[in-house]
Amino acid sequence: MKAQSGFTLVELIIVIVILGILSAVALPRFIDFSGDAEEAALSANAAAISSAMSINYAACTLDKTECEDVADCTLAEVNNVLTQDLDTTKYTGALKTGETAPAANGDSAICTLSATGVTETAEFTVIRWQ
Repeated sequence: MKAQSGFTLVELIIVIVILGILSAVALPRFIDFSGDAEEAALSANAAAISSAMSINYAACTLDKTECEDVADCTLAEVNNVLTQDLDTTKYTGALKTGETAPAANGDSAICTLSATGVTETAEFTVIRWQ
């Protein structure tokens, strides 16, 4: 008589149960990447603002006709130096706690950028020019 090879029904059910338990534990870690993506977008936007402020300041010191006025951390001011405006209904810019607003041309301050639905904030530097 030939020996049968393969798995019994009990063995298959045990494997399915183990896979179910593993997926119930591991799956929630991989499903919600949207929060991480929102935080990464917030950090990227803050970095873009800081870079745009530096470029604007350089343009202001070289040729005063090629620069944008920036006085504070509000998005109305920040959007002046960006090539694509940030959505003012989603993002908010404010002076970081403990910082003083820049008073003279070339003065800088650290600001915080926050977004609705994101618990983290990101920092950017504003450089005053008017």
